[in-house]
Amino acid sequence: MDGAAHPGDKGAPLTAARTPMNRVFTILIVSAMVLGVAVGWAVNQYASPAGAKVVAENLSIVTDVFLRLIKMIIAPLVFSTLVAGIAHMEDSASIGRVGVKALGWFVTASVVSLTIGLIMVHLLHPGSGLSLPMPDPGKAATAVDMSKFTLKSFIPHIVPASIIQAMADNEILQIVVFSVFVGSAVAALDDKAPDATKLCAMAKRVATDRGFEIANDALQLHGGYGYLADYGIEKIVRDLRVHQILEGTNEIMRLIVSRKLIEGAR
Repeated sequence: MDGAAHPGDKGAPLTAARTPMNRVFTILIVSAMVLGVAVGWAVNQYASPAGAKVVAENLSIVTDVFLRLIKMIIAPLVFSTLVAGIAHMEDSASIGRVGVKALGWFVTASVVSLTIGLIMVHLLHPGSGLSLPMPDPGKAATAVDMSKFTLKSFIPHIVPASIIQAMADNEILQIVVFSVFVGSAVAALDDKAPDATKLCAMAKRVATDRGFEIANDALQLHGGYGYLADYGIEKIVRDLRVHQILEGTNEIMRLIVSRKLIEGAR
């Protein structure tokens, strides 16, 4: 018997199985590009203007679905990649070094790409033979509202009020910030952090207790109106109270913290 690995072997490499799939994907992508050009040429040559418009509208369904599929996977892909990558790092110093390197690569790649673009524009002069009308400078100046691009509005914006809303709106910067916090927390939950259970229990108890106190105070400020559906404060108070008493979770957190403190004092 030769020493070649078989697909059923436990130690069989995955590269042999991945290579055909990569080739299939390449063939599918090239075939789709050729098919798109062929369909566009055929519609342009043999269909009437009205028929071509109908065909284009029907084909836009495929493009809309494709773009939605891409948007659908962006947020989970960014979140899972960052959390898994940060969680497998050794310590916070490694996270900082990787972050600085990533930022450096991003800035460098941006500068290089912009430089190449400027050089190619000066060499090739794209669009010089089209004789397009120049836009009105006055309209171009008011096309973008720069009053909203302030430090006061930018800093709070990068912190998500809700990760679900951030993912629904594909706010990548907010997802990155949330992923960094989650990945850092997951990285601390290993053998190198023996106080992880105690700290998580303390965080859960303090968050629910303090959150309930703040929401209850806000409810009292509104008096009886706080219970109206127009304000919604009563719902927040109710949900926080549920988190406090559900299966005695806060009492369990107190017991965990107390036990860890007693063990540490021995």
